[in-house]
Amino acid sequence: LMANGRTKPSAKTSLSTFIYNRREGTFLGRTGKSWGIF
Repeated sequence: LMANGRTKPSAKTSLSTFIYNRREGTFLGRTGKSWGIF
């Protein structure tokens, strides 16, 4: 358990969430706007 009471996500879940995070709308940790600026 983590400090917030949740279980730690599996490595596969963490990697797939890093690649595309639906909740935050990010791809590789960046938003579409930040990719445009880059």
